[in-house]
Amino acid sequence: MKAISSLFTGMALMLAAASAQAGVIYTDKTYRDFDASSAYVTFNVTTHGLIDDLNIAVEFSKCDNPYIDPAGSACVGRDTPFENEIVMRLVGPDGRILSLIEPNTFDQGDTPGIGRITLTFDDEGASLGKRVQGGAFRPVQALSLFDGIDMFGQWKLYFGDTTGSDPLEVFSSSLIFNSADAPADVPEPAGFAVFGIGLFALGALRRRQRREA
Repeated sequence: MKAISSLFTGMALMLAAASAQAGVIYTDKTYRDFDASSAYVTFNVTTHGLIDDLNIAVEFSKCDNPYIDPAGSACVGRDTPFENEIVMRLVGPDGRILSLIEPNTFDQGDTPGIGRITLTFDDEGASLGKRVQGGAFRPVQALSLFDGIDMFGQWKLYFGDTTGSDPLEVFSSSLIFNSADAPADVPEPAGFAVFGIGLFALGALRRRQRREA
């Protein structure tokens, strides 16, 4: 019985660790395009928990005309993408505005443009540099601005393109919260894997006990 108790204690610890690492993610998958225009994407966060770390992932493209559209991946136009026209900002539930990308954060970019990429804004990432590229990068202002506040409430991502003929296309965007005190569900594959390992080990233990008896 002691061995069985230890087994289930280990399973509980594994499940707790998986839950702590899961985080809280809100994603918008609506395709949007901006060409000398701007708009907000709204996230109504219904989870409570003090923010330990906040990251933002945006899947987008910045190409010369024409649009690559939702099914596309590479720039079709053959001229300068003008990456310096991109604007992205985050507005918190308390109204504070944080700059992710501002006009002229990037240079104009090279023909034909990098195409569809995912850029993750992360305070622990690399410096943005002057060219659009996929990966984890620090935003213009540190996301730690929101550390320690409750994630609950309405968050807004602002997307803008300052000049026409070189569209900014946004395919999806996500807010990724990490919080020690937020309720986070264990992802199903991880949960079932741990549960299955536990059942297998428990069955083996019972068979061993029968043989020894």
